[in-house]
Amino acid sequence: MNDPFSDLHTFLENNHTHTMLTLVLHGNENPVLVRSDLTVRGVVDAAKRKLGREEQEKRYALYLHDDPLPPGKKISELVNAGELTRQSKVIMRVASAGTRLKGFQLVIVDAATQNEIEALTRFPVTIGRRTPDTPDVVDVSESGGKSISRRHAEIREEGGQFVIKCLSERGLTVNGELLAESQSAQLTFPADIALTTKSGLLRIEKRATSIAST
Repeated sequence: MNDPFSDLHTFLENNHTHTMLTLVLHGNENPVLVRSDLTVRGVVDAAKRKLGREEQEKRYALYLHDDPLPPGKKISELVNAGELTRQSKVIMRVASAGTRLKGFQLVIVDAATQNEIEALTRFPVTIGRRTPDTPDVVDVSESGGKSISRRHAEIREEGGQFVIKCLSERGLTVNGELLAESQSAQLTFPADIALTTKSGLLRIEKRATSIAST
């Protein structure tokens, strides 16, 4: 017996009123049927209404691979241009167009080896364990493998200060202070971070950079 919902989805797609996509949110893949006349921003707004209040206050965007989709473009336009297909995995995450640093950067360093892991110049940023579902994450998993959550912590800029928020039920420590999930702490530099008891120590340093003329 045919699945009536599957038949309905096929009918709507064939009549170009809706488009089936895979929406990736917080690492979870969700097949969704979206109206073709919605803009990218409309899809984001519809998805945000299903999230908690704290998440609804964040500015999200849709990304295909690591490229943001134009918020004003209609889904039908992207489909007609071949940019979106039924096989597309569209990632919904906090928009990267946040605070861009000028004159300095934050650098994540392996405290044991002093090897530089990543230079951070735009915020907010999420650190954790990069997977196909979390391509936007700054990968620090070499220090602790799978003991590190895919989205373990978020670093954001607030009025010239930097704050780290724990996103993982596994917690983390900042300069010896234990943070539980959803707790935040202001960063002072250099900041020593341990994401789990099994991971190595990470150090976040604030370093001056040359300012390019514009």
